[in-house]
Amino acid sequence: MRALNPADIDTTCKPCENFYKFATGGWKRSTPIPAAFSVWSSFDELTQRNYQVVRGILESSARQAATTKDADVRKLGRFYASCMDSTAIEARGATPITDELSRIDAIATRDQLRSTIVRLHQNGSDIPFGFASNQDALDSRRVIFAVSQRGLGLPDRDYYFNTDSATREIRTAYEQHVAATLRLTGVAPAAAPAQAARVMALETALAEASMNRLQLRDPRARYHMMSVADATSFHVRLRFQV
Repeated sequence: MRALNPADIDTTCKPCENFYKFATGGWKRSTPIPAAFSVWSSFDELTQRNYQVVRGILESSARQAATTKDADVRKLGRFYASCMDSTAIEARGATPITDELSRIDAIATRDQLRSTIVRLHQNGSDIPFGFASNQDALDSRRVIFAVSQRGLGLPDRDYYFNTDSATREIRTAYEQHVAATLRLTGVAPAAAPAQAARVMALETALAEASMNRLQLRDPRARYHMMSVADATSFHVRLRFQV
């Protein structure tokens, strides 16, 4: 795939009149939106091509896993094969996370809660915060550590507070989904709805402290630079407010 393809250009359009049409008009005419997508761009093409390449690597590794001497190929192949073995996954049910669920169920103090949050983050779960390395919004020469809001099962804050009938139906369906998930982990059917309601109450409390999408569009509202010392001091103050 060439980075620049002259056929993608619409030479019937003057660049000074409509540069977007000039630069992409040929590509748009020759590239229909695939039926499975509502929008399509060259970036989507690249993403799908990358998916195909990655899938090829994974499937090839799975075929070679039993015979290869390459430890990385063997590990990758076995991991992919285990993920694709839906029969074994269904048979094991919630067993792989039983220990983690037991540790969460045993939480009785704030310190235990904080320790659990730390462990979940170490295992890759962004609850109730998200951590990442991002470009500094005010100095693109720097990459900084960023913290963002997380912890909601529904798409964003408004889903927990909008009062229109469609959103209320979504909340009801979501709570039913949580109850069904709890039953799959071994919670008694009679107890699942009450536990799902507690989950919903917790998420609603987190949502109340979250910014909505409109607020998140304001870069100044999302930029709060702190030094490591300031962040540590902030954490210590929060310990007595939780």
